Amino acid sequence: MLKQTKTRNVKIFIYGISIILMIIFIFSIYKIEKGKVYTTRFINLVKEEEVIQLEKEDLNNYKKQILIEKNNTNKAKNLKLSNYSLGIIDYLNENYEKSVEFLKVSEGYKLKNDNELELDILVKLSLDYTYMGDLHKSNEYIKKAEEFGRNNGLGNEVSDAYYELVSKRVDLNYNVKECIELLENSLNLIQDHKRVIKSYLLLSSLNRLRGDYNQALIYDQRAIGISIDSKDDEYLGKCLISLSENYYTKRQYRKAINLFQTILKGDMIKDSEDKLKLYGYLIDCYFKTSNSEKGEEYKEKFLETVNELNPNTRIREVMWLHILYSDSNLLIGNYEVSDNHLKMAKKLYSKNNDKVHINTKLLLEKIEIKRQYTKDKDYKKAIKKYENIIDQIKKEESGLNLYYDLVWEISTLSYLNNNNEYLYKYSKEIYEIYNETNITVDTDSVIEDLNVYVEKREAYIDKYKIYGLIILLILSIAIVFTIYNINVKISKSNKRLEIDNITDGLTGAYNKRYLNQILKKNIGKNLVFVMLDIDFFKSYNDNYGHMQGDEALITVSNLLRDVFKEDLVFRYGGEEFSIISERNFDFVIRDLEIFKKRLNEKNIVHEFSSISDRITLSMGISKGCITSFEDGENLIKESDRKLYESKSTGRNKISF
Repeated sequence: MLKQTKTRNVKIFIYGISIILMIIFIFSIYKIEKGKVYTTRFINLVKEEEVIQLEKEDLNNYKKQILIEKNNTNKAKNLKLSNYSLGIIDYLNENYEKSVEFLKVSEGYKLKNDNELELDILVKLSLDYTYMGDLHKSNEYIKKAEEFGRNNGLGNEVSDAYYELVSKRVDLNYNVKECIELLENSLNLIQDHKRVIKSYLLLSSLNRLRGDYNQALIYDQRAIGISIDSKDDEYLGKCLISLSENYYTKRQYRKAINLFQTILKGDMIKDSEDKLKLYGYLIDCYFKTSNSEKGEEYKEKFLETVNELNPNTRIREVMWLHILYSDSNLLIGNYEVSDNHLKMAKKLYSKNNDKVHINTKLLLEKIEIKRQYTKDKDYKKAIKKYENIIDQIKKEESGLNLYYDLVWEISTLSYLNNNNEYLYKYSKEIYEIYNETNITVDTDSVIEDLNVYVEKREAYIDKYKIYGLIILLILSIAIVFTIYNINVKISKSNKRLEIDNITDGLTGAYNKRYLNQILKKNIGKNLVFVMLDIDFFKSYNDNYGHMQGDEALITVSNLLRDVFKEDLVFRYGGEEFSIISERNFDFVIRDLEIFKKRLNEKNIVHEFSSISDRITLSMGISKGCITSFEDGENLIKESDRKLYESKSTGRNKISF
């Protein structure tokens, strides 16, 4: 009995010790976990990209708790994570110097198997220094991040860092050219097609800011090509938005409306920010084309969508809407409404000037200048202030989309106030803006093709989804080739300037430079080419004088253009003219005979001609299919050879 009692006591003792040890163990684990519970939660929010949704009060609460956890630990890992979290919180709270302090402490603790955290520390330090204006330090840390990423297989993550860094620098009005170079250097790091497309679209936008539309469209084309190859319908929609911004920036609002509407109709856009961008453009375009009812309709859609965004983005877009409404109401004379919207925009800007679209400050200045002009009518003062903004834009090499608006405003004021000096200067700039000679790609054909695609997609989307995708791919490929092969069309608003650029000043016929453009545009067509030369024109000039010679050239040119109304007539050089026709060869021969008869009836006396008592012409004609520009040159050579044949066999005849 005594033995059994002792055995039972031993068991109780062992069970008691075991329970005590287990309690101690559990308490220890709890204490360890309790020591980093807020830090762990916060880092999880960072990884899930949900930290941006936190309000300032939430961030400060996390900071308070994480500081407590930091002070209650001496473990390297916990200290690293705590300092990292505090650095992120101060970065989000815009306490950039304090953020640097925490992140540098965190950087000092080296841990294994957490490469993404190490990379993000370097990236955030680069961003902190960007906000602090120390680009040397910022570049130093982004280069460290790039090297670390390369060595640890984090190329995509480094490309994200470059994208974010460039976006922030653009928002902060840093040099756009340097931003472009920075982003271009990161392209070779990217392995994911969506990231490549995003980078190309940002590069397109940045090049538009610098006024380099050709390079912008090239990046759009590359992004479209990748969207096609990866069969990415969503990103094709983003690409088409970027493509259509070319029309908007160059004030071709009706074309922009057509393309924006087609994109919406095709239901290509799912992302809230992309939808907001489309609605915003449509609001502005409709107001600019005097359709305020439609503009108000999209304002409602804009306001519905803006509530889906995070607070910072929401503030930026609402501010932009106030600016837009201030400008639009100023345009139609609603000055009180315009002033109220301007007041709201300035109030938001004063509190959030680091969360705005690029050039927001300059846009506000532009509207204030415009408003002041409505009060004092001092147009010279207004133009001077506009020119100050232009100088600032040129100095910073960004915001050239706003520059075009300013040039337009100055031209309008010059015209309204009969100031020919300013009008000539800035009308010339408008011509150069809207008719860049270096543009090799164009977007006009996109609208028609895209409308066809959308109609088919809507009709068959439920039953023929696979066919819809095929149509999309075919359409996208067509867009790529169209962009590469179609020259930019001259805008109707500058028709007068266009005519001066492509016509001969004396005769009114098209000039030789335009002839070369026409040959390039008509590759793939059957053309008839005529070369004409006034017989013995040197003798005419020598004996009747150059003024009468000029009159003879004008008469010949007018008669040619009257007879060949359906064709293009060029002054090829001196007394030589040429004609390009897409009509039947026999019809062209018939009209040349009509021209000869009517010229004879004009009876332009030429006593010094060896073949007639009046002016005559020798002509050579050829035809062929133009498959390349070289074919066009060969067609001209053949016509020239036929012309020589006419001259050498008696002149005043047609050789073919």
